[in-house]
Amino acid sequence: MRKHWLKLVAEQDPLKVFSVLGDVPANERIDAVENLAVVWGYDSTDPHVRDEIWTKLLDLDGEPWGNMALFSAGQIIGSERRPQELLPLLEAARSPAERKLLGAAFAVSLYGQEDEEFAVEFGLIPVAMRAEVAAAGLIIDDGGTRRILEFAKLALAEGHLDAFPPAAEHPAFADFADETNYPSVFPENGNDADYDNDPGGLADWALTLPDDPRVTGIYRIALQGAAKRDYSTIRAKVEVLPPGWQRDHGIAALVESARKAGEMTIVDGLIETIGDPEIRTEARVGYRHLIEEE
Repeated sequence: MRKHWLKLVAEQDPLKVFSVLGDVPANERIDAVENLAVVWGYDSTDPHVRDEIWTKLLDLDGEPWGNMALFSAGQIIGSERRPQELLPLLEAARSPAERKLLGAAFAVSLYGQEDEEFAVEFGLIPVAMRAEVAAAGLIIDDGGTRRILEFAKLALAEGHLDAFPPAAEHPAFADFADETNYPSVFPENGNDADYDNDPGGLADWALTLPDDPRVTGIYRIALQGAAKRDYSTIRAKVEVLPPGWQRDHGIAALVESARKAGEMTIVDGLIETIGDPEIRTEARVGYRHLIEEE
């Protein structure tokens, strides 16, 4: 009932929502902010009200939940606006809060573009903003593995390793606290046709990633996507890697698709060869979940 009321208030008197946010339960505040983002996107909204909504959204950055509020608002705004409409705002971004909000908005708006437009419009982003947009693109979960990897490649090409923040330091990566959540954070939704014909090439690209904890998630997602298409080939590439992070995380990435590939016994043996005890434990947990689902 309260959510419905907040939606009505946002549409009729959006600025009033900000005055009552403190009284709204924490788990409903994101919904309220998203309603405001929708109102901001209406062409019919008074320009002065839009400016005030924008300013007050940025002020949320000081709140404990403000980072996720800005990210959620950005996703809503991006779903309503094409990249060309957001570019002037992106170019004028000044504060960290504004960069965060617009990074998410621009990333979401890019997700809906055709491949050719995607690369061209990413190239229009001011250099200083490319890391923010790429970082947002890497954690939006409705674009499929292919789009996530495109953002990863663009960010790496720009030398923006900061687009890959460690899980513990980025609120939007909250689900990564348990690394077995990778498959649910990055769902397969049929947008990965580019990799159907060359899973080995995708794995080879993943193996060129630098030894840096900030790219571990992308490395694993790439291997998971490739393994779903040609499991035995990817497993063969991983098991001959020298001891280290690539091999350890590579084996952990193989666990998810092991049952479908009929290689549970082989992967069970590989798990015991993982050198890092934390990654080995995580892989064992994932393996046990597969066993229990049988």
